[in-house]
Amino acid sequence: SVGGFADFEYRLTDDLRLTAGLRADVYDFDVDAQLTQNSGGDTEINWLPSFSLAYSVNDYVEVYANWGQGFHSNDVRGVSITTNPASGDPADSVDLFVRQEGVDLGLRFEGWGGMAVTLTYFWLESDSELLFAGDSGSTEPSDGSKRTGLELNAFWNVDQNWALDLVASVVDSKFTGVPSGLSKIPNAHGQVLGAGVTYVSEGWQASVRLRHFGDAPLVEDGRVEHDETSLINARVAYEVGRWTFSAELINVFDAEDDDIAYFFESAQRGEAGVEDVHFHPVDPFSVRFSMRHQF
Repeated sequence: SVGGFADFEYRLTDDLRLTAGLRADVYDFDVDAQLTQNSGGDTEINWLPSFSLAYSVNDYVEVYANWGQGFHSNDVRGVSITTNPASGDPADSVDLFVRQEGVDLGLRFEGWGGMAVTLTYFWLESDSELLFAGDSGSTEPSDGSKRTGLELNAFWNVDQNWALDLVASVVDSKFTGVPSGLSKIPNAHGQVLGAGVTYVSEGWQASVRLRHFGDAPLVEDGRVEHDETSLINARVAYEVGRWTFSAELINVFDAEDDDIAYFFESAQRGEAGVEDVHFHPVDPFSVRFSMRHQF
């Protein structure tokens, strides 16, 4: 695969600028399958335009609007497949490039001694979602989707030693073209928040960070959900010459949450299948020490 991007910027007025861009991705693939009928190859090119308008309200505030197309790619084995290797039945192939289209409407603020804040409303439409499949441990294409939400990014240098940062989003994610009762996207979290406090002074560095994920549906009808999770991590480091010594405190309050969870049917050999939640727990409270030397 080879990708390239070019853009140009034109000032319509002193305060209003236009940016236009074009991206091209070229994928060349060749599949040599054990079932000859599932072999194949091709070369495909994907063109993606984008446009942006930004207006400077004053020296501190800028408003902007972005539109652009994007994509995610599918496994090329799914592009060339014609026969299910397990059953021998005909199999539906998938597109190599899955189209996505999105819009951002936002406001940027910079000032007040190093404070930077961006607030964005966005929507993103995709022709197909990739969902995790428990049986194969891989992803499978699903229905199209639409996501809309708000995102806040903030950073503040309080003084020469202290800094605060915050990233938060609230998102509504739904499948499109399906009954309303089956429109929830598994593992699409509605709320995500990350925040931190950092201290730096004469070789010392210290930080405390919060990571919060809101609850998320695990099935399309929402009858099973993944509970919200909140983790606190901390780090302290000391730099002397070319050496850096650090200690990390993972999961400071020893929260018993899950990093990720899925709902599907599974069974041991000779047993009937049972639908249940399959999860990976977060690491328990632990301390990690490291030492680094820069040559």
